[in-house]
Amino acid sequence: MFSILSRAIGFLLIIYLGYYLKQRKVFRREDGAKLSAILMNVTLPCSILASAAPLSFSFDLLFPFFMGIIGNLLLDGIGYHFEESKNPFRRGIALIQNSGFNIGTFVIPFVIAFFPSRYMMTVLLFDTGNSIMCIRGNYLIAERIIKGKQQQSVRMIFKKIFASIPLLTYLLTLLLSLLQIQIPQLFLNIASIAGNANPFIAMLMIGVLVDFHIEKCAIRLLVKRLLQRFILMGLLAGIVYATFPISLPSRQMLVLCLLAPISTLGPVYALQLGSDRSELANLNSLSIFVSMILLTVLSMCFV
Repeated sequence: MFSILSRAIGFLLIIYLGYYLKQRKVFRREDGAKLSAILMNVTLPCSILASAAPLSFSFDLLFPFFMGIIGNLLLDGIGYHFEESKNPFRRGIALIQNSGFNIGTFVIPFVIAFFPSRYMMTVLLFDTGNSIMCIRGNYLIAERIIKGKQQQSVRMIFKKIFASIPLLTYLLTLLLSLLQIQIPQLFLNIASIAGNANPFIAMLMIGVLVDFHIEKCAIRLLVKRLLQRFILMGLLAGIVYATFPISLPSRQMLVLCLLAPISTLGPVYALQLGSDRSELANLNSLSIFVSMILLTVLSMCFV
């Protein structure tokens, strides 16, 4: 328990470090884009490689996999639908800012600390569906909203999907895992050096982008976004827990996954789509506070 709380506090301190360095002019807000480039092209792919684990297929695993995708699509929907502005750009950014689940940084440490290792499979399969949406799916939906329904060939669509280095890395490791092919340990050791820096780079980037000087109207919007996310995911978690025809441990793990913080890739893709607002980083930081409380309470109840 102490290790989980200390880890969470550490992440929040890294966010503050990024903010402090920006205040001291060591970083500029524009440097957030450079940090995001390092995250997307170096540390995240290496982290995916280093954490690859063998998977054995069964139909029960389809439930958490598709729930990872469905959860993202629902969050995309409420972000788009509840955006007051009808401007396509604002709606596209609203869609992506509240989507995704940060499973690797927050949920997995809880599962490791509180539950048997066999429970991890459900979390990993949920994160597989979640990663497909976080790494590229949500971005392509938001881009289509912002740029309009342009005529695109199948080749162009696939080119955009597979332009993502993290997604290509994820699909490769997933294929190797399903085929029970082991990546050489030497290669994994090298990848883990950069992969271990992934949480630090992600939290530092959020700190560089975050702005603690929030206007009253912005506070209202942030609270509204958080309520939309956690109320919807809370209802979905309740439905999953009460009705899904899978084992109780699997349902418990899905509940934890659905209440995870917002993915750190939201601010990254918002920058790529042209947003320069600090709202996304602020929302991400606040979601960590809320989620940490929920995950701690639920983990103690489920044990």
